[in-house]
This record gives sequence, C-alpha cells and structure tokens, in this order.
Amino acid sequence: MQGMSERQYAARVGFSRGAIQKAKAAERLVLYPDGSIDAEALGLNTLICAELLPDIEAMMVRGLNAQIRTEQDG
Repeated sequence: MQGMSERQYAARVGFSRGAIQKAKAAERLVLYPDGSIDAEALGLNTLICAELLPDIEAMMVRGLNAQIRTEQDG
C-alpha cells in the first residue's frame, strides 16, 4: 500500500471512518492507484482545513444565492 488506509487517515485527521468514506466517494481525496489515500497531496494541514470549512462553505452559499438573485432579476 502506497498511502494510508481509511482507518489510518481518519485517525490522523480526527474524523470518523464514515466521514472519510463519504469524502472518498465524493472524490474529495487524492488516491493512489491502489486506492490508498495520499495524505500529503494537497500540502495543507487537515485540521486547519477542517476549521476553515464552515466559513468557506458559507461564502460559497452567499455567492450562489447572489447569483440566483441576479438570474431571477435579470
């Protein structure tokens, strides 16, 4: 195995294995050809990313809402 298993990665980033499986299914993780997880692919601290995710999602939702309003008005 080149990278980390789902269990190993879950323990490393502090999420449940189920959350890792969902992220894997949604293609949010970088995988090696053998299906193992490349934990260093993005070069980002995963705990920091987890802390920032709600703020990033909120900004995305605000942008989408603005786009929808523009399309409805225009």
